Amino acid sequence: MEDFPEPRNADQASNAAMGEAEARGWFTRVQEARFPFFYSWDRPSEMEEFVAEDWSDFVQLSDPVKQTTRSAWASADADARVQVKVQILITRWKVLKAE
Repeated sequence: MEDFPEPRNADQASNAAMGEAEARGWFTRVQEARFPFFYSWDRPSEMEEFVAEDWSDFVQLSDPVKQTTRSAWASADADARVQVKVQILITRWKVLKAE
């Protein structure tokens, strides 16, 4: 999978809003951490459908990636699953001032 180079508008807007809230002294960032999260599908076609419907605005699957995934799944045993690992960012904020 390849991320598109530009972040989504919603991500940019929420990051800008939190940056402004922090700059105004309303919140302070207390802690940040990344953790892995796995998406799993029974077949490559399910993964392709999910990506096309839910991630199409920020991720793309190239034809070589699709073919490699299908080939690997076809040669695996019957219990094989397709998985994608993503990194999730979680941030803890502390309220400094309420308006």
